[in-house]
Amino acid sequence: MKTRRTQRLLILSMALLLIIGTAAWAQETETEPAFLRETLQQLEQAGWTQEQLAEFEEAARQMNWKSVEGTEPELVATALQLAQQDRTQLEGAENAELALQLAVMARNMRHAGYEKEAITRAALDGTRDIARNIDQLRTRIRSQHETPKAEPEQIRQRIREEIREQLNQSIARQGRTEGRQKGGAHSGGTGSGRPGGTPGPDNPGSNFR
Repeated sequence: MKTRRTQRLLILSMALLLIIGTAAWAQETETEPAFLRETLQQLEQAGWTQEQLAEFEEAARQMNWKSVEGTEPELVATALQLAQQDRTQLEGAENAELALQLAVMARNMRHAGYEKEAITRAALDGTRDIARNIDQLRTRIRSQHETPKAEPEQIRQRIREEIREQLNQSIARQGRTEGRQKGGAHSGGTGSGRPGGTPGPDNPGSNFR
């Protein structure tokens, strides 16, 4: 009798653990932002390894993606894939920061009236610059911390600032290009032809700073 009772208790315990685990997984899946989920799918289709996807997702889960819901993940995935083709590849946290800043940039440029082609050019040009200069960016970040091992949040903040600066420069170049095009088409035309100046990540009319 004791053996049967013990077996039943063991089975019930295992069933209960399974139910709890399934519920937790379902809740986690439901709360994962749609933009992040779709970006991961795009990256998987682009051939990212499971290790790359896991590192990216782990870093990305610590970020706020609510503000970029509705932005197309295809552009971000394309830019991230472009960065991976460089000699020095970005790491998980760097990819996650770049993805978020690209999404914010695309959202704000769209709100400021830029066409999709201009947004794409700015995103890809900025990503190329970041991938090309990533070693210098890493060295600069390390040199600005007195201790060999800085706090993870400090590192993320510095990565975020450097990526914003690079993307800001790319948007400024795109704005100047459009300004020249408009200046040639309309006499006396100046600036980017967009209200409020160069759009930044927090405000469509501000720089990335």
